[in-house]
Amino acid sequence: MSSRGYFVGQIIDDLDAIASQVRQRCKLNQMDLNRVLEDFFKEILNLVYGYNLQNLNKERVNTPGLDLGDKSIGAKIAYQVTSQAGSSKINGTLSKISPIDAVSYDRFKVLIIGQRQGSYSLDTTLTAKYKFNENDDIVGITELCRDIMDLSLPDLQAVHRKLSDEQRRIVIELEPELPDGSFKTSMLDFIEANPNVGRSDASAFASHEDVSGLFNDREEAQSVLDRFIDEIARLPRMTRELFGWMVDESEFDNKGISPSLQINADYVAAKCRDVPNYLAEIRLLTARGFIDFDQEEPHRSGLRSFIARRSDAPEW
Repeated sequence: MSSRGYFVGQIIDDLDAIASQVRQRCKLNQMDLNRVLEDFFKEILNLVYGYNLQNLNKERVNTPGLDLGDKSIGAKIAYQVTSQAGSSKINGTLSKISPIDAVSYDRFKVLIIGQRQGSYSLDTTLTAKYKFNENDDIVGITELCRDIMDLSLPDLQAVHRKLSDEQRRIVIELEPELPDGSFKTSMLDFIEANPNVGRSDASAFASHEDVSGLFNDREEAQSVLDRFIDEIARLPRMTRELFGWMVDESEFDNKGISPSLQINADYVAAKCRDVPNYLAEIRLLTARGFIDFDQEEPHRSGLRSFIARRSDAPEW
C-alpha cells in the first residue's frame, strides 16, 4: 500500500469511528454535540478546504442555526454541525439564519456527522433565499472523505496528524451515558496499574557483605528493603526500566563522603535521545530521590544506592 493509501485508509477509519459513536448517542436520544466536536470539525474543515472557520458558539452562546463561520473575503461561509440528517433539521437550520448572518456569509452548509439522506424535502422559499443547494450544501462523512481523498499529500498528512492526535479523545468524549449514570470508558483505564511485587524475607540481602554493619538484624534490613520496593513500585514501568538501566551502566565511586554509583550524564542523554519524555523521566527520578546530580562535577549524575542508606535515613 502506498503512503497515500495508508493515510486515506486511516482517515476514513477514524472519521467512521467518530460517526459511529455519534450514531450510538442518537439511538439513546443523546443528540447534543458539545463544543469539543464543533472545534474538532472546525479544524478538519479548515485543513481540508483552507478556511479560517471560528466557533460561533464562543462568540454567542449556542448561535441559532450556525456553529462555525469564516467571514473573510473569498470565503464568507458558515456551517451547522449536527448529528441529525433529516429534512426538518435542514429547514430548521435555514429558518434560524439571522439577518446579520445573512449579510456576513454568502454560503451556508450543514455538516452531518454521519450519512446524509438520498433526497430532501426542503422549504423552497428558504433554499432560494440563501441559495442553498441540497446536493452541494449538505455534507456527510462520505462526502467529506471524498474531498479529503483529493488533497495533496502534505495536506493529507496534516489531516491524518490531526485525527491521530484527537480521534481517541473525541470518541471517548462522545461515549453515551449508561443508564446508571456511568460511562463505558474511565480515565482509570488509561492509568498504569501498580505492578505485582514479590517480596522476600531479606535474608540474602541482610547477609550480603556489601551491607555488613548497616543493619542490626534481618528485620531491620527487611524494613529498609520493603520501603525501597514500595517506592520503586510507585514509579511508572518505563521510569523503572530507565533507572534499572542506569544502575547497570553505573560505576561504583567510594571517593566521596558517601559511596555511590556514578554515571556520566552526557552519556545517558546520548543513549536516551530516542526515549520519549526523557527529561520528564529524569525529573521524576530526581524528585523521588533515586538520582541526584554531582555538584562538583556537573557533567555526571549520581545514582543513590539504596544499600548504602541506613535504616534511620529519611524516607524517600
